[in-house]
Amino acid sequence: MKIRTTLKYFAFYTIMLTSVITINAQNTPSNKPNSTGNSAIGVIKGEVEDSLTGDPVEYGNIVLFRVKDSSMTTGTITNEKGQFVLTKVPFGKYYMVVSFIGYKNIKIQNIFIKPQASELDLGLIKLEPSTNNLSTVNITGEKK
Repeated sequence: MKIRTTLKYFAFYTIMLTSVITINAQNTPSNKPNSTGNSAIGVIKGEVEDSLTGDPVEYGNIVLFRVKDSSMTTGTITNEKGQFVLTKVPFGKYYMVVSFIGYKNIKIQNIFIKPQASELDLGLIKLEPSTNNLSTVNITGEKK
């Protein structure tokens, strides 16, 4: 009688363990995780232009930072049309810094990449030229 009861418990636990393993195997994502453990399937794109002239900003710097530790995740530069695309962005919360020589930096907050919204188009980003006015400049020269 004890052997039958033991066999029933053994069979029950074996079936339960097999079920749990099968269910967990079906819930794993099809994407391979990257070095951070997150699936790298997000895409961020946009376009950068001069706020005064409307000309595209070529070779502007785009850098994406993770919010939780301010570590740089990825980056790129704009093409000749001022467009950029960041691919293979891990799921998470980010901020982006857009910069170019002679322009004020722009910090874009609250960028979320998640399975429900893995593609994000930031649209048109307008950089303002930075100007430094000098009060007075005196040029002197001597003649021999």
